[in-house]
Amino acid sequence: MAEQRRLRPPVVPPVPTPAAAESEATDGALARYLRSTGWIIDIDEYRNAPKRYGTLALPAWLWSGPNLWLVIPLSVHEELLGWVLLGWSAWRTGR
Repeated sequence: MAEQRRLRPPVVPPVPTPAAAESEATDGALARYLRSTGWIIDIDEYRNAPKRYGTLALPAWLWSGPNLWLVIPLSVHEELLGWVLLGWSAWRTGR
């Protein structure tokens, strides 16, 4: 069986890399959702109104960072290359 390709979320300070976010399967729920919709996921919106995102179940590692704000898909010609995580600024969080 061929080794499955994995996607790693690049995180730029001040967003700490969640400990469990080592990689996400290319056929995992998050990758499938981003590939099929191309939508940006607002984590606060998801917490307050998850039905807006259909049947998406966010991975547990996305809940570990209180400053995580957006998951932005990076796609080229229908291929999901990965995603970017953005965090709230220190100004908003008071940190």
